[in-house]
Amino acid sequence: SSATPASYASKFKLHINLRTGEKARTELYLFSRKAREYSFFLKDFWGKDLMRVVIWNDSILVYYPQEMQYIKEPILPFSQSDYWIWSITPLELVQIIDGTLLKNMDEIHFIRENGELYQYKAKQSDMIYNFSLSPKDSGLRKVVISDENDAVLAEVEWQEVRKYKNYVRPRRIEIRMKDTDD
Repeated sequence: SSATPASYASKFKLHINLRTGEKARTELYLFSRKAREYSFFLKDFWGKDLMRVVIWNDSILVYYPQEMQYIKEPILPFSQSDYWIWSITPLELVQIIDGTLLKNMDEIHFIRENGELYQYKAKQSDMIYNFSLSPKDSGLRKVVISDENDAVLAEVEWQEVRKYKNYVRPRRIEIRMKDTDD
C-alpha cells in the first residue's frame, strides 16, 4: 500500500453510532511511531478528555480521567475484557486507521481485478483479511476482516482518498464492527 511516515500525528473527527442507538461526535488524536507504538486520546463534544491510551509492544495503558482509573495489562486480555467490546484489538483498530495492518502480513495473495480495484487476501493468526487496493495510488479502499469460519468481524472503507502532503490519505474512514452493530 501507500507510504506512511515513520512517525506522525493525526486528528480525526469521529461520528459514533452505538448499538444502544446513541450517537456521538468526538475527536480522536492519534500519534504513531514506526507503526509499533501508538498513543491516542479521545475528547468529548466540549473538549474534555474521555480516555487516553498508550500501546507499545504487546501492552496497553488506558487512563479514564473522569473516573480517575488506570488500566495496564497485555493487550490481548484487555481486548477480551469488559473494557473493550469489539472483536479486534485496540492495536488492530489503530493499524486499520493508519493502513499499516496489512504491511505486516506474511503472505498476501492476489485474487482478482474487480472494476477499478485489485482484490487481495491475507491470513494472519486466526484472522482473514480481504482487501482492495487502487492501482492508481496503491492506496487501501476496503478491508473485510473475518474469522476462520468466514464470519465477518469488521468492514473498513476508506472514502474520498486523496494525496495529502505526499501521502495517500482518506478524508473519511468508515468502520463497521459486525458483532456489536456499532
